[in-house]
This record gives sequence, structure tokens and C-alpha cells, in this order.
Amino acid sequence: MRDLLPPCVAVRQGNVADFAAPIWPEEAPRVARAVAGRRAEFAAGRALAREALAEFGVLPCAVPSAVDGAPRWPEGFIGSIAHSGAQVVAAIARQQDLRALGIDLEVGIRFKPGMERLVLRPEEIASLPTDATRALASTILFCAKEAFYKMQYPLTRARLGFQDARVALVSETEFHLTLLANTTMFASNHQFTGHYFATPNSITAALWLIHDHPE
Repeated sequence: MRDLLPPCVAVRQGNVADFAAPIWPEEAPRVARAVAGRRAEFAAGRALAREALAEFGVLPCAVPSAVDGAPRWPEGFIGSIAHSGAQVVAAIARQQDLRALGIDLEVGIRFKPGMERLVLRPEEIASLPTDATRALASTILFCAKEAFYKMQYPLTRARLGFQDARVALVSETEFHLTLLANTTMFASNHQFTGHYFATPNSITAALWLIHDHPE
């Protein structure tokens, strides 16, 4: 994930099992009824977020959740947390450096042909390879959409569905995402550029917006 993001972003990544840090009282309501595994993921994500914030000189603090579940970052900061399997990652930036930031992490290649239609558009499915790399390609598209949704939500508060965006891989590390719905900030057909890194067993994806340009 570090190589995908600009230098102004602080990134921390690790294994969920490596974190025994407690959930702060202000954070606890979000996972009050969650199972143990979900609580462990949540605690690890918040612990890594605090480590990333410390890179900017921010003293350890709670990262509670808003009513809609989104993290409430300290004033002047934006960020994104992702977890999959045993892995968790947090990325933080100053608001003065970036307008928006979204990341996603997928460990394990989850998609079989019958599952593709749940998260991919017909034209995306038609673009998939027909060989053994098909499941990997499907998961990359899914990961790209997840990163985009996390990036746009703090700006638009739009609960977008998987059919509301179309992703095209334009290189081995870059994708273009076309928004297919209107939001308060971005109109339909607005295009965003994101970055990803894929191995046979894991995928990371990231999108960010800078202040000087709309994407």
C-alpha cells in the first residue's frame, strides 16, 4: 500500500492478531454487539490509525464512528481503513494535502463466475479474461470500487451500489473508474484514476483527490 500512495500519506499495515490494544471507550459503541473477530479487526484498524496519526505529531486519541459508521478523524485530517482476512491497513493524510482518500485491501481471490454479477456490470464481466486469471481480474475490479466508495463518501454522503461505477484496468498498476450516478459533488460520467497492486493472493487499491483538480 505504501508504494500506491503519495508521500503526504502516512500508512501503517499489519496482522490483526499482532494487536492487543484495547478499544477506546469513545470507539466502543460501533462494535458493541460485534463478534470477537470483528472487534479484533476494528481494534487493529484503530491502533494502526493512531500510529499513522502519530507520524504527523498527533497524540494518541480515539477515532470514534459517526452515526453512519464512518470514522471521525481528528480535525484537519482525513483517512481510510481497510481489512481483509488477517491483514489490516490504515492510511492518513492532512486535509490541506489531499481532498479525499480511499483504500481497500483484499486477501484471497474470492470471485467465481457465478458471483461476478453481484458486484460487476455486464460490460465489466464481458471484459474479463477467460483463462485462469479471471478470478484475480474480478477481484481487482471489486477492490477498485471499494476504494472509490470509501474515497467519495465523506464528500458526497452517497450510498452508491456496485452498479453505480464502471472500472477499466488501463495498465498493470492503474485503473479508470467512471461514476454512473449523480451525486451532490460529482455528476454521472465523471472519471477518476486509481492505482492498484496485485499478487496471486492479495490486492490493494487506492484513490485520492488533490485540491487543485477535480480528480
